[in-house]
Amino acid sequence: MRGVIFGLLVCCGVADAAANPWVAMTAGDVQAMHDALEANHPGPVDPQNPGFRSWLESGLQQAMQRAAEARSLQDYERTLTFYANGFNDNHTGISFHNAPRFDAWPGFVVGPADGAVVVVHAEADAGVATGAKLVSCGGEPLDALLKGRTDPYFWRAVIPHQRFERAYHLFYQAADDPQPALKSCAFSSGPIVLSWRKTADADFQKVLLAARGLAPRPPSLRQIDGVWFVSIPTFGYQTDEEVAQIHAVIDALGKREPELRQATLVFDLRGNGGGNSEWGTAIVKAVWGEAWEQRAEALSGGFTVDWRASANNLATVTAAEQQIHKVGLDSDWLQPVIAAITKAKHEGKPLARVVDPSPKIDPLPPPDPVTGRVYFLADGACASACLDFADLMHNLPGVTEIGLPTSADTNYIDIASMELPSGLARLGYGMKVYRDRVRGSNVWYEPKARWPSGDMTDDAAVVRWIKTLP
Repeated sequence: MRGVIFGLLVCCGVADAAANPWVAMTAGDVQAMHDALEANHPGPVDPQNPGFRSWLESGLQQAMQRAAEARSLQDYERTLTFYANGFNDNHTGISFHNAPRFDAWPGFVVGPADGAVVVVHAEADAGVATGAKLVSCGGEPLDALLKGRTDPYFWRAVIPHQRFERAYHLFYQAADDPQPALKSCAFSSGPIVLSWRKTADADFQKVLLAARGLAPRPPSLRQIDGVWFVSIPTFGYQTDEEVAQIHAVIDALGKREPELRQATLVFDLRGNGGGNSEWGTAIVKAVWGEAWEQRAEALSGGFTVDWRASANNLATVTAAEQQIHKVGLDSDWLQPVIAAITKAKHEGKPLARVVDPSPKIDPLPPPDPVTGRVYFLADGACASACLDFADLMHNLPGVTEIGLPTSADTNYIDIASMELPSGLARLGYGMKVYRDRVRGSNVWYEPKARWPSGDMTDDAAVVRWIKTLP
């Protein structure tokens, strides 16, 4: 890392580097990303995925070229995001510590609908109304806009349907970002001149999350017009208050088990981006019982994994075992993982294989205790532990997936993180690779009944739609 920074200083001149520290800082963090992944991620030593190592090196060179042009915090962030995004792995990513104090946006937010990018939220003075389709900006058609401004940083091309979900990045940026903002756009309703305004980041993020259907909400069990909703907006419960909330929902499922098993029951995971999959396991057990949960898990596969054997990963797994035990979930499965990584490190092996006993799958399933109609409602946010839950749902009898196509994972999972040298960001990465998971790498789920149109955050509208399903 020190050599790379020194080379840039020689190239550009010490005075230039002193006046513009972003070049060295960006290059240093890019190199640190490369080195951390090379030492800790399964990808560089995974014989089944040569593409990971290929991007590790070729992406490094492209990111370094971008680093040489960095002139701002936003250039720094775009460069690191570009490098991370190129791995096409949703568990390899960057989180930045410093949110801007103010954002600039034109008073509207766009999102996907009916195969187009449309306005999903608009202020009264934005000049465009919700539902209007985006056609072009500054003479550039939508495809060119996305290729230049969002695709390299926010869209994994292996999941085509998520491209338009990332289009909202076209219309907001840090207020002090030197990147030129779009000035005029054509919509299906006509052309407008964009009226950019400055808004506190904390306020704008609330608007953005609500417009995208990701506003924070607690887990709950509630009945809406005769339909029971088990709403699980995340599996990332960590604080005492959050843990108490999800335990309360699981307890309520157990108490109402006879009624729920005969009702119309919706497992609502709209906006759920993952977390700890053990919460999903506990929810399934509460409704179907342990026998069906174990059968669904056995049918999902994933019993043979290779962990990257490194000191950082060993420390992360050890800490995770203690944390999972603290919140009252099963942590015993991590003890052989700790032993395997320790042994592989001692023997100088890059990967530590852990094979869990594969449960025997009885050709005759147990009786289905659930007699009502059961739906699994998800959207494009569903990834990681949410997809693990989706695996279980697909292996349970009588469950119908509805909503929108999910996101997708690679076979790299179980996240560790490392601080980057600048102190401005952390790198997150997967520590293990599945060898026998039934759902393939970067494979998503398509719903059997697709949400027709409109606002899928509208509970009443969703219930009316569900009642029309066969």
